[in-house]
Amino acid sequence: MTQHRVIRSLMWFGLVCLIWSESASAGVSVVGSLDRLHIADPGEVIRGEIEIQNTLDESALVRVDVMDQLINAQAQAQYLPAGAHARSLADYIQLMSPEQLIAPRARARVGFEVKLPTLAERPELVGAYWAVLMVRHEALHGLDELSQQDRWIIKQRFQTAVRITTAVRGQASTRLLFQSPVLHLSKDPDQSPDPVFSFEAHNAGERLLDIALVGELFSAQGDSLGQTVLGQFKIYPGSHRRINWALEGAGQVAPNNEPPGHGVEALVIATPAPWMAHAQRFGARFDLPWGLNVARQP
Repeated sequence: MTQHRVIRSLMWFGLVCLIWSESASAGVSVVGSLDRLHIADPGEVIRGEIEIQNTLDESALVRVDVMDQLINAQAQAQYLPAGAHARSLADYIQLMSPEQLIAPRARARVGFEVKLPTLAERPELVGAYWAVLMVRHEALHGLDELSQQDRWIIKQRFQTAVRITTAVRGQASTRLLFQSPVLHLSKDPDQSPDPVFSFEAHNAGERLLDIALVGELFSAQGDSLGQTVLGQFKIYPGSHRRINWALEGAGQVAPNNEPPGHGVEALVIATPAPWMAHAQRFGARFDLPWGLNVARQP
């Protein structure tokens, strides 16, 4: 194959990848929530289903597989084979009709069953367990515009993860740690005058933590300088999230002759969601550097 024909083939490959990436990703999708939570007792059987729609003008072959998922501090997911971590739910999930050919402009349902072991079978069954149902659609397309020698068969894979979480009723530890605080000071106060305070929230317990975080600043004299809603976060056991808090109105001043101890204090409060059915709140205080001048927020 000449260099010209190689380049031409690669151009066709990139163009068709782009076209089918847009059409297929929009054509096959999961209907409803991608995050399913069940609260159950040991030994209980949970039944559910996911609905998949095909909006294409051609049939779509769809397959569902059970996989594990880990989430990093930036909330990015990593997908692994089933049974990849200690709190995997994958071994307890059974799929009904995991592979289906969906007609054009039609929908199909894939049922699943979560069968939890009893405490006699697994005495350490406490807290939260999770896995994902990975929905995959594969499309095959040929490029008739190329010669037989240069013809490309392009196989594109599109996938959507539906997370299945089971919170087991019973005694389970609940522990949230606030660690690794970092204060990011602007190198160019004229462009970005507000510092950013960040910290890691570690779930060191056995339960899934669904928490609302609120931050409040206090002056050196103990006066409140205002609250900031930091957001709602789900943190799985053994995982952590890095939380960023923009300290609006906190100008950076660091006179060399100012003694330490004239800074501000940051208070972080974590409140659990109502479904967690316990009133335990978590909090932490951080002493910020004395080189900050924080004005009272309206």
